[in-house]
Amino acid sequence: MWSIAGRTKTKRFGGPKRAFSRRTGWATVAFLWLVVASSPARPDAAAGREAYEKGDYNRAMAEWQAGADRDDSEAEFGLGHLYEIGAGDLKQNYKQADYWYRKAADQGNAEAQYRLALIWAVGGDDFPADLAEAYKWVLLAVESKSVWGSPAADLKTQLDKVISGDQRAEAEKRVTAWKEARAPKKGEPAATSAPSSQPPTATALIEELNQALAQIDCASLDGRISATGSASISGTVPDSEQKVKLIRLAARLFPNTQPGVTVEIVPPPLCRSLAGFQAMRVAGLLSEGGLGLRLNNGSSQLRQGDPIKLEVRSPDYPVNLRIDYFSLDGQVAHLAPDSGKRAPKLAAGTTHLFGNPANGEVWNAGGAPFGTELITVIGTPVPLDLGASRPKVELAADYLHDIQRALGRISVSSGEPNIVVTLLVRTSP
Repeated sequence: MWSIAGRTKTKRFGGPKRAFSRRTGWATVAFLWLVVASSPARPDAAAGREAYEKGDYNRAMAEWQAGADRDDSEAEFGLGHLYEIGAGDLKQNYKQADYWYRKAADQGNAEAQYRLALIWAVGGDDFPADLAEAYKWVLLAVESKSVWGSPAADLKTQLDKVISGDQRAEAEKRVTAWKEARAPKKGEPAATSAPSSQPPTATALIEELNQALAQIDCASLDGRISATGSASISGTVPDSEQKVKLIRLAARLFPNTQPGVTVEIVPPPLCRSLAGFQAMRVAGLLSEGGLGLRLNNGSSQLRQGDPIKLEVRSPDYPVNLRIDYFSLDGQVAHLAPDSGKRAPKLAAGTTHLFGNPANGEVWNAGGAPFGTELITVIGTPVPLDLGASRPKVELAADYLHDIQRALGRISVSSGEPNIVVTLLVRTSP
């Protein structure tokens, strides 16, 4: 529950938590396989990708087969994916998936290496699992300079819990043999890439990136490209499947670099609140920057019963504040202003401690369900008019709807915009 200024709001309790075990860790590997196998592949030919996304698997097969005949690693990967999931009229066939994935992986395709690790770890009909082979491919994927290095590292962590010392040693031998087989022989020139077409401009890439990010449901994402051309994506997604899709997107748009993908998983309904703030940013109703927020305990952790003390730093102009706590169950508790009181106001460039019992502000972290929750601070040059006095705790969706309407009625200068800062906190017993 929340405990705020002497009032409480009970939250539903989650189910029982199970301790991690060897069985649980291996089940996680199987879950990762299922999540990735349900996501669309990243083909080389746009026609093959388009056909796949439309569910026209026969055409996708034809397009990718034509590319595979020319040793196109992305087309080979596409064929492997079709066989792995048994798309369309194809029967699932891990042997054929292994054949095509291996051809792509041998050309350095990191996603194919990652997929090989998955299918060899889990196994299938007429395809017995081989942890040494799985570990070989996951090691190669981790070493790759691509976005697949991160999920491969997660898979490696799971495999480390179940693989034996002998299997690890065998995997390392196979990695060495694989590298030696592909090293240039003495006197042979190093392999070179074929000339590519003119790459898209950074402006075009960032536009395509952010358009694609906006299509991910219940996500709050920001894509940026630096002056040197390196890309980064940060924010939140609702589940592991969307995270995999995001990694695929980054790999497709930036095939020759390793974009930084730093995202957290925030499930519904809380992700709806984050997505609502993102929509207000995109609409120009809120901006970021200039407003600071942190827990006074110096971390992002809150245990049940801990006092919630927040340090808020104003921008270089005075702002009226709204401080809110969004919980896992889709509700929002209004920390400040308190019911019937004016919104607190900070002078330009000042820092204030909120949640101080000396000022009559008693805010304590509540009970189950525990996990990632959200604290937000909105700063506006003029106070927001939200109509009648609001309840201490209400549905987040209702509150965000009224916030958006109130922001739309404010006329602000470009030098003093409405601003927001968000802070994800991890709650625990």
